[in-house]
Amino acid sequence: FFPPFSMLLTHTHTHTALSLVAFLWELLSSGYSILISDLDVVWLNGHWPRWMCYGHPSEPPLPEASLIAAADVLVTTDELNAQADLAGRRPTSDLDENVNDQSLFNQIVRGNELHGPALVLLLDSANASDRAPLADAPTTRRVFQGMPAPPCLPEEGCAPVPYTFGTLPMRAFSGGHGWFNQGIGTMEGHELPQFEPVTVHFTFQFGDTGAYPHGKRQRAREAALWAVDPPDYFTEGVFVALEGPAYTPGPLLHARFLANPNVPLALKANTITLRVSPRQGGRSD
Repeated sequence: FFPPFSMLLTHTHTHTALSLVAFLWELLSSGYSILISDLDVVWLNGHWPRWMCYGHPSEPPLPEASLIAAADVLVTTDELNAQADLAGRRPTSDLDENVNDQSLFNQIVRGNELHGPALVLLLDSANASDRAPLADAPTTRRVFQGMPAPPCLPEEGCAPVPYTFGTLPMRAFSGGHGWFNQGIGTMEGHELPQFEPVTVHFTFQFGDTGAYPHGKRQRAREAALWAVDPPDYFTEGVFVALEGPAYTPGPLLHARFLANPNVPLALKANTITLRVSPRQGGRSD
């Protein structure tokens, strides 16, 4: 759990966030890799290793992930342009936390893109020096050198630690805009490993109200991305169903159509019958 940006403005929540960083550092120092996922992320499959790490026995990194799979930190991206996102550079637009809180990472973290000897050392550290010829390919996602920062609470004191970071591709790790507005799930090439969707993060969905999580859940149901409802969700309450087609093609206006081919075909609305019935075990008033 990461507190939202507004919460980080208070001392208490800043301390909470730093405590989380210190806890994660303890896990990393013990040799663990950490995968952090927000609650509003739907995982479509288990193909995350092809983007995130070397050494996984079932799925080595894709050519496009040759560099980022060796990076210390990977995050999802705010980029909304799939073509511009191919190389994993910084978002093309000036997004900030008021547009999408994911971009806060890009505001805080600054660093130069890795080139030359630094890139060779990165690949060597992952025993992936054979991937060096792919480093300059236009579709290989880039890695950046983050500014050193102390991974502990201020009162403890510790030396700053350098780290590398990169962004995950927007087509594989989609946000709400990419999935619902751009149709990443059916976009050309979606069945290819380098474009296959792995997660959907429900960003850009509904408003920040008390029912916000429930709104995201309903959006997931509508997209057939939510399969964990209890049995009583389907057996209690009231259904409203549409019987019969909503419309059928009406008769052509032959004379007018022949005189003016630009006249659209007429559509005649059917009578719509609504049937209100209780769910099994429920009742209808």
